[in-house]
Amino acid sequence: MVDPTSGGSLYSWASTGYPDSSSFAAATGQGRADISASPQLTGELSGTRQWFTPAASSPVIDSADPGAPGETATDFSGNPREDDPQVPNAASGYYDRGAVEVVGPETGGGFEVQPLGSPNPLQVTVTTTAPTPTWTANGPIDRVYSYVLDDATAFPVDTDGTFTYTFHRAGDHAIDRYDPRGGPYDESVKHVVVGADYTPLTPVRLLDTRHAVGVTTTTPVAAGADLVLPVPSVAGLPAADVSAIVANVTVTQPTTDGHLTVYPHNGESLPTASNLNFTAGQTVANLVTVPVDGAAVVFHNGSSGTVHVLMDLQGFYGRAGSGFKPVPRPGSWTPAPASAPPRRERSPPMPPCPSTCPHVCRPAPRPWCST
Repeated sequence: MVDPTSGGSLYSWASTGYPDSSSFAAATGQGRADISASPQLTGELSGTRQWFTPAASSPVIDSADPGAPGETATDFSGNPREDDPQVPNAASGYYDRGAVEVVGPETGGGFEVQPLGSPNPLQVTVTTTAPTPTWTANGPIDRVYSYVLDDATAFPVDTDGTFTYTFHRAGDHAIDRYDPRGGPYDESVKHVVVGADYTPLTPVRLLDTRHAVGVTTTTPVAAGADLVLPVPSVAGLPAADVSAIVANVTVTQPTTDGHLTVYPHNGESLPTASNLNFTAGQTVANLVTVPVDGAAVVFHNGSSGTVHVLMDLQGFYGRAGSGFKPVPRPGSWTPAPASAPPRRERSPPMPPCPSTCPHVCRPAPRPWCST
């Protein structure tokens, strides 16, 4: 395809110029399959990607010779060659000329996200399903898509198949996919919720306002004030890889009644629920689980007086850990080996109460046992 926009000779052969493909072919026998006309291309731009789309009346559609030297089975985006039903085909086939193939509607396609669970609950598998062309095509669609993950620090993942990714933290995550032929990042979006395993730690005191632990002074937290405690890492892991910490938080020496709220330092507003409630002069402790977004934790004094705050780290949720392992309650029965059916027996009857008191006695609960 030669676009005659310059107005000069399109061909020069043996020092002779030719204004179009037909005169050139007639005189030299060369370029008999060439077309001298406007390809009617429209430029498309999305982000940093640019490409050209032929108009429906473009002479490039279904006019190429699939057997010509150098002809490819797909265009530059990986699209198969498709037969436009509205355009007559060339004698030799239905390939379009140039780097872009005009494609018809597609059916199906998409991608699925599957959390992998233990031993890495933050890892997911993303599987691409190619769409199916509705026009006659010379093969399946084998298109590479770009995936953008909401907590990724690297470039997007470009693939036409399956890949795995490990998120840094638990919670709801978005995965955006866009077509390399163009289109916005939110062309296709899926959300996935991943969990995190718990790792217990030997208790470590991170904060004690009475003795300048975690802070630079021994001043108590003022009325209605916030104390921000930096938590840049936990057990050698950067805060970005820690979903939440579990800590024993204590308030002591409050001068008035009030409450304490612990929440992540990520710009969100103060939660409406408190973690500890106290009265003047009381010492109260509670186990708190709090995300460490922003690599810090905020303590809000919801009282009209001052209060000292302590925090002892107990564990964290992250990429690895012991996870939750339920323990049977005391007295619960466990199945017998597979060779024998399980059976449950009660303990021997308790003797009657020998007391002559007028009160009604209630027998103590009898636990289950197994054999």
